[in-house]
Amino acid sequence: KMIPCLWGFLLPMEKSEVSTPFAMQDFRVAGGSFQEMPVRAAAVIDRKQNNRVVLRFLNLPQEMWGGVEAVPAVFQAADQPVILCRVTGFFSNYARSMILALFQIAFLAALGCAVGSAFSTPVAAFAAISYLVIGMSVQAALGAPLRNEDGSYKYKNLMEKSVHKFAQVIRVLVVSVDDLDATSDLAKGNLVEYSRIGKAFLNLIVIRTGLIAGLGIWILTKRELGTVIKR
Repeated sequence: KMIPCLWGFLLPMEKSEVSTPFAMQDFRVAGGSFQEMPVRAAAVIDRKQNNRVVLRFLNLPQEMWGGVEAVPAVFQAADQPVILCRVTGFFSNYARSMILALFQIAFLAALGCAVGSAFSTPVAAFAAISYLVIGMSVQAALGAPLRNEDGSYKYKNLMEKSVHKFAQVIRVLVVSVDDLDATSDLAKGNLVEYSRIGKAFLNLIVIRTGLIAGLGIWILTKRELGTVIKR
């Protein structure tokens, strides 16, 4: 069904001249589709209000639907409007996402080596795979509950709430694949910021990988020492 609607941006430069300084644009789009609306940043950014951008959406009345029953357009919290500003090119953003992927590979390598120093190689591979599976399961549990219009969680029962809270605790301990996966950001045009790379390096490489690598070195040293004494 094609939905007629009006989108508009507040024009800060015209607030002193017009009572409702909105530049409205008529759209007729299909429900559930992705739409783009190019605008000039200089015209819609209110620098006096901490660079705020005001966006307006209007559901049109029945007579504007052309004989089709009018229905209100509802936006979920996950599908809210997003303002994109050009910061860098695709190649630079892609390179940043690859850095995050390398961090993940380094962490899994340290995890496998640490487990392999205490047990056999198959056990190390199984531990690394299990870690990934647990991370993916936690992400699925975190996104399972429904959300209200304001983005808050809407639990069906106490069991679902308990599982979700437990998953939130496990997420702190387990690094999920999705935490460092920037594929969705590349597809949506979102910037992979250097601050995100820095936090991932500190949390994943320095803290987690460092501790796991240190544990693996300590275990391997004890095993080698035990082998020498046995001989």
